[in-house]
This record gives sequence, C-alpha cells and structure tokens, in this order.
Amino acid sequence: MFLANVFGQEKGQTSFCYNPNIPKMPLGLNVFYQPKSNFTIFADYKYYKKSNGTERPDAEPGVGIYSPGEWGNSGNANEDDYSYYSSYSYTMRTSWHVGIGWKIFHRNQLSVTPYLGVGTYTYEDFKEYYTTINDVTSGWNVIGYQEISILDHYDLEYFRSYTLGALVRWKALAVGIGYDTAPKGVSLSIGFNMSSNVNNY
Repeated sequence: MFLANVFGQEKGQTSFCYNPNIPKMPLGLNVFYQPKSNFTIFADYKYYKKSNGTERPDAEPGVGIYSPGEWGNSGNANEDDYSYYSSYSYTMRTSWHVGIGWKIFHRNQLSVTPYLGVGTYTYEDFKEYYTTINDVTSGWNVIGYQEISILDHYDLEYFRSYTLGALVRWKALAVGIGYDTAPKGVSLSIGFNMSSNVNNY
C-alpha cells in the first residue's frame, strides 16, 4: 500500500526536441518519455534531401512534337554521347533510432539522462542521363530536337546506426548532445518538456 502511494505520486515526463545530425541531416525530431521512474525510452528520426537540378517533366522516347517515327518524323542520335539529366535526380538520407536512457541526476528541477539507441541509416542516390536526337523533321520540314532518357542510376544502401549521448532537462527546457555512428555526426537535441521538470521522488 505504501509503495502504491509512493509510485502513484510520481509523474511521467515527456520531451520533444528538434534533433539534427550535424552536418549530414539538418532536419530531425526526437521524443524522450520517462514513465514514472528514472528509466527513459526514446525514438528519433532524421531527414535530408537535395535535388540536383530544377525539376521538369521527364524526357521519354516518343514524347513531344518531334516524336521519331510519327507523322513522317525522323532523327539521328548517338547513344554513346549522353549528358547528366537533373530533372528528378536527387540525394536523400534518412535515419531512425530507438533506445533507452537512465536518469543519473535530478535536483532543483535539473536532471541528466544518458541514452543509447540503435537503428538504421538509409542512403539513396538517383541520377538520370539523356541524349539528344538531332535534325528531327516533320512533313513541314520543321527542324528540331528531342531529349530522351537513356540511363538511370539508382543507389540504395542501408547501414546499422548507433546513437549515444545525454539529455539535460531544466524546468521546461530540454537540451542534449550525442553522436551518431552512421552517418557520422553530432546529434543535437533542443526542445521542451511537456511539464516542469520537478523531482519525481
């Protein structure tokens, strides 16, 4: 009965933080939840995507006013002579972790919680190349050209990733610093606690 009263007076603590990986992924979020004890569970997600050019409709064979083989059109192309096509080319990185922590210090609304997590880092890289058909003519002797996609390169890789660090709570403020093993970088946590960080004991 005594233990039930003591634990019944404890309050859980939840923290939400902006959580980038510097310098690889500038966007991220993590959540720490301490359920009525020193024990903490957490999860994070980080993200980055960069397009390598201005997006435009993908060039495909047989599309457009100068479509080869239609309405008397004809054209010549050297498929060994190709160029980088930036329309939908991009590089994207994502990572996530889940883990645990343990509060080792708590006094005057200040607490320190080291944490350790494991997850996955995903790297995607997509590049597209094109060639140009020259001297495409129609029945009205219109001279033009057409770009056609001839090659896609898609690279998708998965890596095991670990993160470790410490979260410091003070009143309604939550700040932490850690390290991610993949991609290698500093993991920051800057956010707030859902309630003031009062002692739970």
